[in-house]
Amino acid sequence: MTDVLLITASNLPIEEPETGKLLETLKGLGLSGKIVAWDDKTINWQDCKLVVIRTPWDYVEKYPEFRRWLELTGTKTKVWNPVKTILWNIHKSYLLELQEQGVPIVPTKLVSAGSEKKLSELLPEDFGNEIVIKPAISISAKGTGRFMKDAPEAEAHFNHLIAARDVLIQPFLPEIQQKGEVSMMYFHGKYSHAIRKIAKKGDFRVQNNFGGTVEVHIPTAEEKEVAEKIFKVLREPPPYARVDLLSTSKGPLLMELELIEPDLFLSYDPGAFMRFAEEIKREVLKG
Repeated sequence: MTDVLLITASNLPIEEPETGKLLETLKGLGLSGKIVAWDDKTINWQDCKLVVIRTPWDYVEKYPEFRRWLELTGTKTKVWNPVKTILWNIHKSYLLELQEQGVPIVPTKLVSAGSEKKLSELLPEDFGNEIVIKPAISISAKGTGRFMKDAPEAEAHFNHLIAARDVLIQPFLPEIQQKGEVSMMYFHGKYSHAIRKIAKKGDFRVQNNFGGTVEVHIPTAEEKEVAEKIFKVLREPPPYARVDLLSTSKGPLLMELELIEPDLFLSYDPGAFMRFAEEIKREVLKG
């Protein structure tokens, strides 16, 4: 029986060395494992002690199939993060649930698929003149657009998305261009390390596929306080988590809580690979 299977996609859109280095670290701890695609029909999932979701970055395009695979695999072996946690985190409406429990988030308006209301009818007055429109289920800023609220392009983008999916509308916060986005990594609710993602000049998207860059970050007490509040709400901290925050005049605001397939930026901290690998080993040894 294999100890660990690290889950990826059949065709990754970008080169991703982190999972390979994690596998090497796990093998150094005496565990057996390999990297496999979630939709590989040759895998017997019950012959693995632990499945760890890492880079299935095609799941949005194949969401119904991915969800079926996830739920079925969860009946055959242990999955990290737990299936229930992943399913809750896939739809970004979780942001509003966290807000109801006192977590400060970037202001967010959720609109259900098929809504016939015009964008102008849905915008709260305090969202300002620039807005961000994005799908409620997406990764790596796919389908995300920044617009002046009255621009015809904004209405067109909203109409295109809302025809088939739920949509989030948020005010554009200039701090994303000025300060970047902070990402803090946690394992079972324990802080590991942090980085800051900085958008390319003239852009607002911090992801590397849009030209964003990364630097090591030392989180402030306020930033850690937001993360701790999140884990208290969740009650049972997930095995791995990435907390993405934006620093504003109102304090740090949660942009996203990544619990499915986040880049954990393990190479930006000397001990991060080992910390994550040791968490995995502890779970495997539980049997």
